[in-house]
Amino acid sequence: MRNKWIWGLAGATLAVVVGAPTAAAQVVLTGTVLNDSSRAPLAGVEIAIEAAGGAKTVTDADGAFTLVGLPLGIGTAIIRKVGFRPVRLRTYAFGDDTVTIAVRLKPAVVELEPLEVRASSLPRGLQEFAERRFTGFGTYLDPETLRKSEHRRLSDLLRGVRGVQLRPASGNRYVAVSSRGSCPMAVWLDGVEIYRPGVRGSPPDIDMLTVATLGAVEIYRGGADTPAELGGSGASCGTIVLWTRRG
Repeated sequence: MRNKWIWGLAGATLAVVVGAPTAAAQVVLTGTVLNDSSRAPLAGVEIAIEAAGGAKTVTDADGAFTLVGLPLGIGTAIIRKVGFRPVRLRTYAFGDDTVTIAVRLKPAVVELEPLEVRASSLPRGLQEFAERRFTGFGTYLDPETLRKSEHRRLSDLLRGVRGVQLRPASGNRYVAVSSRGSCPMAVWLDGVEIYRPGVRGSPPDIDMLTVATLGAVEIYRGGADTPAELGGSGASCGTIVLWTRRG
């Protein structure tokens, strides 16, 4: 899969977040670097992974570069050239991918702290999923897992998740219930809370969406596991976050 993001100067905030890990996962970063003032290609710009023994490369006469070996997990690359303000690129890498970027460096009279930018190959909306997965507090069904299970119902997948029970409801429906409190779990859909016990809505059918339409799922067993932005300790019955597939 090949993805392209174009970004420029101060204030730009994008996220490199890529798919599920493989046995020999390798992330490749390619792109071009331009002078922000003249839009001319910049040769000799260093792109380096900020880690001991990290990979590095420099741009050619056309301002182009290819950097192989971005680390899995969270990493940082620095893009710099004498006389220009450096840019720090935060990477979130989960598996094989090639990400193409276009960078504009701003001339600097004095040495300044690097700008920090993030770039992402995840579909819009799944960046939150990727960032929360690093915390390790929940259970996460990523796009690859869901694609392999498109013939199954979400309730079938949740039966194998510790701390989650499925309670039958009328009309062949199932409600996700926390085994900790035997109460229905809060449910979010694409960043919007659609149900919370005693606060909003009624317990939805957990199979209201087919697995084929889902891009990712987050499951938190109780309030102690649930991130603050999803209700935190107020979500004492646990939380399920559904993200629909984009593209």
